[in-house]
Amino acid sequence: MQLPASISTEKHGNNTILVIDNELATAKISLFGAHVFSFIPKQDEIERLWLSPLTHTDASENIRGGTPVCWPWFASQFPDSDTSLPTHGFARSQEWKLVSAKDIDSHTLLIFTCPTTSAKGFEYEADLTLEVLVGAQLRLTLITRNTGNEAFEFTGALHTYFAVNDINDVEIHGVDGHYLDKNRDMNTFDAPDEYRIQAPNDCIHFSSNARLLVEQASGAAISVNASGHDSIVIWNPWETAKDISNVPDEGYKYFLCIESAVTQGKSLAPNQSHSLVQTIG
Repeated sequence: MQLPASISTEKHGNNTILVIDNELATAKISLFGAHVFSFIPKQDEIERLWLSPLTHTDASENIRGGTPVCWPWFASQFPDSDTSLPTHGFARSQEWKLVSAKDIDSHTLLIFTCPTTSAKGFEYEADLTLEVLVGAQLRLTLITRNTGNEAFEFTGALHTYFAVNDINDVEIHGVDGHYLDKNRDMNTFDAPDEYRIQAPNDCIHFSSNARLLVEQASGAAISVNASGHDSIVIWNPWETAKDISNVPDEGYKYFLCIESAVTQGKSLAPNQSHSLVQTIG
């Protein structure tokens, strides 16, 4: 494929990295996982995505940071409660195929397809496509299409790690409704008026709000818009980061995960499709 002028490539071990540099932003995308792990708008030159300094981008592991694609199930919502299945599904551990790349009005549009969409735990016929639009904002569109003759149900998420200067100085606006707290026995609570991270946080918010804002005492405010979701998941491991092999012990201070997610199950009939969208600014 002839790449547009805005895109160059790098080899990281067995992996290919696409480097985007257009009039509005720079970005880096791994073919392994179709994983965006850097996005810097040129209006302020501030990195929006966090990448662990301990992770590898050579396809030897799932990348810790950036924008993991969770599909066809979210977290440990394993089909038939089969705990032998990989957490967050199998899409993120494949080398995706770049099928289209073009420059449009100072933006760069890339389209990736997942090569294997039927495996243990999800034995249906489906197409999975990720559209990435790099401009003043980063827009991710994950499209699931049922190409078979029977309906299926899936869950998933765009599990984005946002870079922050200090998690203690962050406030999240726009999260509403009730939520399940994984750290408190999956009990249900109402979203707080002032949403700050002050301890391990792993919450599934049943929020239809499409516009969120992450404000920092110092550093850029980050906008997070979503559609096609039924939940917003907010995660930070706090000091339990020491138990995650590819996160520095104090790495939790520098990221916040806000995930546009489908956690309640989306059913697709034959020929139907669903788009999960997250826009970052």
